Amino acid sequence: MKDTEIHNGLSDAYIRDFFSDAIGQCFSELTKIAKEKNEASSQVYKDTRGKHVLDYTIESHKVNIKYDSLSLAVVEKNKALCILAEDKGWKEWDASDLIRESGDHFRNFIGTEDEFRELIISLDQDPEDFI
Repeated sequence: MKDTEIHNGLSDAYIRDFFSDAIGQCFSELTKIAKEKNEASSQVYKDTRGKHVLDYTIESHKVNIKYDSLSLAVVEKNKALCILAEDKGWKEWDASDLIRESGDHFRNFIGTEDEFRELIISLDQDPEDFI
C-alpha cells in the first residue's frame, strides 16, 4: 500500500491526508535545514581561518541563529498540526514499516489507535509489533 492510500475509506480522509502530508513536509524541512546549517557552519570555519579568533564565534552564532529560527518555525507549525489532529481525537502513527513512500516525503497514518490497529491487521501484520 502507498502512503497516499492509508486513509482511504476513513471518515475525513482528506483532512487526515492533509495532516499527514503537512507533518511529513515538516520532517523533510527540518532535515533540509539541519543539512544547510551543517554546510554553513563548515563554510564559516573555512572563511574565518586565519582571522581573529572571535570572528569564528560571531559568524558561527549568526549561522546558529538563522537556522535555529528556521527550525523553530517548522517545529511550531508541526506542533499546531499535531494539536489540530489531536482535537479530532487522532494522533500520528509511524507506518513506515507497513507502507511505501510515494512522493518526496513520507506520510504517516493519522487516526485513532483502533483505526491504526485495523490498518495493520488489513495488511496481515501483528498490531503488537507496531503499537
